[in-house]
Amino acid sequence: KAYDYKNDHVEGFNSCVGCHNSHTLELKVEQCAACHANVASAEDARRIRMAGSLKDFDGDGDVNEGIAAEIEGLQGMLLQAIQAYAAEVAGSPIVYDVAVYPYFFIDTNANGQVDGEEAAFPNAYKSWTGRLERAAYNYQVSVKDPGSYAHGGKYIIQLLYDSIEDLNSTLSSPVDLSKANRI
Repeated sequence: KAYDYKNDHVEGFNSCVGCHNSHTLELKVEQCAACHANVASAEDARRIRMAGSLKDFDGDGDVNEGIAAEIEGLQGMLLQAIQAYAAEVAGSPIVYDVAVYPYFFIDTNANGQVDGEEAAFPNAYKSWTGRLERAAYNYQVSVKDPGSYAHGGKYIIQLLYDSIEDLNSTLSSPVDLSKANRI
């Protein structure tokens, strides 16, 4: 499939330092506000939706939410697909913890949540298949860049959607992508 690898922004805002302070990495919010209405904080930037992004990517019916929210919706759908695939195909339930390495762990009580001592290195997930590893990698890429909606939102949407679609090809009850869209 074709992937949109870089978000081409307007001239002067196509590099890290175009949008971020080179020393603190803080977003130059005042420069965003010059073109994007209602942007007064970094959190407001998460609600930006470019004119060329008119589809509902996560299928929740909201085409006015920012691209960050679209990505979060797809992340939730991908995690659901990862958990379903891990239990059904790989044979071992999985959970994810963004703050604890190696991030993916055996869901010892199969409740879909990180509980108690589950997020510990000795409990690292080990029942990887190639398909599951690719999807988990794409999920991790999308989660670990909190600015992915601006840095490459289209690309992240494509990775998430395609990962769900790939896992769905083997699931008895696939995650519903009927209302979601790929760029």
